This record gives sequence, C-alpha cells and structure tokens, in this order.
Amino acid sequence: MLLGIVDIGSNAIKYKIFNTKDNSLVEYYREPLRLGKDAFTQGFLSELTLKQLAIVLERFKRVFSEKILKNNSIWQHLQLEIVLIKMRYFLC
Repeated sequence: MLLGIVDIGSNAIKYKIFNTKDNSLVEYYREPLRLGKDAFTQGFLSELTLKQLAIVLERFKRVFSEKILKNNSIWQHLQLEIVLIKMRYFLC
C-alpha cells in the first residue's frame, strides 16, 4: 500500500509518498511557497498566499489520486477527501 504525507511549512509545501510494505520512499516533491513571509510580518496569510496554497494542495490531491488511490482502497480515498474538506474550511 502507498501512503502520502503533506508537510506545510513556512517556506515550502512538500509531499512524500511511501510504500508501507518496505517503508521505502517512492516520491518526494517540494513546492516553494513563502507562507512565513506573511505570517511573520503581518501575523496572518494574505488572500493571494491562501489562493496559492489552495492551488498547490489541489495539485497534490490530483497527484495522490493518480498515484496512491489507484493502489489503495476506497477507505484511504475517503480519508483524503475528509482532510481536504477540513483544509478548505480552515482556509476560507
């Protein structure tokens, strides 16, 4: 089974995809996005930065759908959708 993890940091958003059978790293991707610039200077994320974040997360969702969900059960698909719904709620 494949497992995808997203790390949202102050300077980049990254994902890693692992094979849980042998704990091997299958794929790693890093998208530079300076969330900290807004957070540390203004105390909040600007509307533009939030839109950029949403675009990156939607792209990651497509990658996960193509690479992970075709190899996993519907349960993992539902878990991914729940996480993304919560993130959309948080970002709005």
